[in-house]
Amino acid sequence: MIYTIIGTERYIIEHSLKRIKKKYMSDDTTQIDVVHFDMNETLLDEALYDAQVPAFFSDYKMLVIDNPYFLTGQNGKKDLPHNIDMLQAYVENPLDTTILVIIADYEKMDERKKIVKVLKKASNIFEAYKLNSNQASQWLKNMLDKQNIAYEHEAIESIVSRTDADLQVMVSEIKKYQLMYPDQTISLEIVEDATEDITTKTVFELIEAIVNKEASKSIDLYQTLLEQSDDPIAFIALMSQQLKVMLQLKLAHMRGYNAKDVARILAMHPYRVKKIQENVSRFSEVQMQQALTELIDLDYQIKTGTIDKFLGFELFIIRFTTV
Repeated sequence: MIYTIIGTERYIIEHSLKRIKKKYMSDDTTQIDVVHFDMNETLLDEALYDAQVPAFFSDYKMLVIDNPYFLTGQNGKKDLPHNIDMLQAYVENPLDTTILVIIADYEKMDERKKIVKVLKKASNIFEAYKLNSNQASQWLKNMLDKQNIAYEHEAIESIVSRTDADLQVMVSEIKKYQLMYPDQTISLEIVEDATEDITTKTVFELIEAIVNKEASKSIDLYQTLLEQSDDPIAFIALMSQQLKVMLQLKLAHMRGYNAKDVARILAMHPYRVKKIQENVSRFSEVQMQQALTELIDLDYQIKTGTIDKFLGFELFIIRFTTV
């Protein structure tokens, strides 16, 4: 039995693996060993030799081939001499007791390659493509309806937007809402209070990397933010806003205010205050003030045309992490 999972949506990939495994389990007590082979680290031959050995202690065994870059036009991390002919021969004559699953975690495979044509013809195909916003919204509504979880439509749109339509993150957020607000309708207010925005999370990681003078990590996170928003001014504003809140929390804590008092004074949800306070302890007041001052100055230079916004932010990272 051979299966090919195509696409980059991790939640669908994991769900497909569970479905495939469950299909060959006669009951809940059935054990099926699952072994993964990473094609960036292991030769394809090794996986295929294992595939040709019958299962010993159960009716079936399941082998999963990860990162099969040879199905695309990409190169692997290592230049391994994978035996593609051996894979084709196995696909054409598989062992009945081996469940072979190939996870093509890519947007598409190279349709010109013979092995891709063979797999599409001879294996069972599962699609795991990333959903667009509308599809993700409908998917989430269907999931909540099946679980009898009440929600507001505006909340669904906000969740999809904040999580970049990542199904795994959306499911995780729903579980968090249920823990924080049991038996309550998922409203826009709940989402805004509890959802950890992906961009906001990356912004904090960037602040941490810059303050800790990790130049390489800072540049990588900067590139990630550029993929989410092509305007550095947007995340300069987010960084400044977060640093201001962190400074306020730092000062309030130094003056003896508890989390409840701070939440009331800053008009913030107690949960958000608690999460930010966990991060504030990593930085000194001087570090946060210095970063905030430089960001405010950079924002002024960009808006007055003194410096290009992309170059300015890169220079800010280099200056702050190397001095």
